[in-house]
Amino acid sequence: MQTPLASQYKKILGRYLPAEAVLPVFEFLDRYAVHFRISRDRRTRLGDYSWPRPDHPYHSISVNGNINPYRFLAVLLHEMAHLDTRLQYQGSVRPHGHEWQRNYVARLKEYRHCFPAESLRYLDSYIARIPLNRRLGISFEQSLNWGDSGHNPGNDLQLNDLPAGSVFRLAVRPNILFQSMEKRRVRWICRRVDNGRRYVVPGYAPVLLPPDRSEASADTSLPSGM
Repeated sequence: MQTPLASQYKKILGRYLPAEAVLPVFEFLDRYAVHFRISRDRRTRLGDYSWPRPDHPYHSISVNGNINPYRFLAVLLHEMAHLDTRLQYQGSVRPHGHEWQRNYVARLKEYRHCFPAESLRYLDSYIARIPLNRRLGISFEQSLNWGDSGHNPGNDLQLNDLPAGSVFRLAVRPNILFQSMEKRRVRWICRRVDNGRRYVVPGYAPVLLPPDRSEASADTSLPSGM
C-alpha cells in the first residue's frame, strides 16, 4: 500500500537517483529498515555504511548529495553491497574482499539498465571477472562523472597527470587551491594551501591549473611527514 510517507520518501530519492532506480532502491531500504542519509559534500568519501550496534540499532547508509544521479547510484550500490556482505558473513571477511566484490557485481548487474548507454562498455568490462580490476573501476567511475557540477568534458586533466608537489584547483571546487603531497594507491594526500588542512583526493579527479604562474609556485615545499 502506498502511504503518504512512502510517497514522500520516493519523491526525495527521485531528486538524486535515475528514475528507473527509485522503486527498487526504496524497496531495499524499506526491507532492511535502513537509516539512509543524504550528506553534504565530504571531501574524503562519497558514501559509507554502518552496521547495527547497541547504541545504533539499524543499518545506516549515507551518500553525498552533490554528485550526479548515476554517480550517486554507483556509490549507493557500493554501500548496499556492504550491507549484503554484512548480513551474509557478520564481519568475518575483509571489507572489500571477494565476498563483497561478488555482491557489488550482483548489484551493478541488477541496476545495469539504470546507467547511461555510454557508460555500459566500461561497466561490463569492470564486472566481467573477480577480483575486480581497480583500473577498470576507475574508467567506469569516470564515465559517470560528466554530469557533476563544475566538470567540463573538454578538460581531460586529472590529478594523476600532475607530479607530486603540484598546485592545482579541483574542477568541482575551483575557488580553493590545493597542493598534492603523496600518492597512496589510487588516491592522493593533498593539502589545502590557505590553511594546511589535508585531504584524500581520488587520482581521477578533474583538476585545473592556476592561471597565474606566481600562484602555482607560491608554495612548492612539501611537509616531511604526515
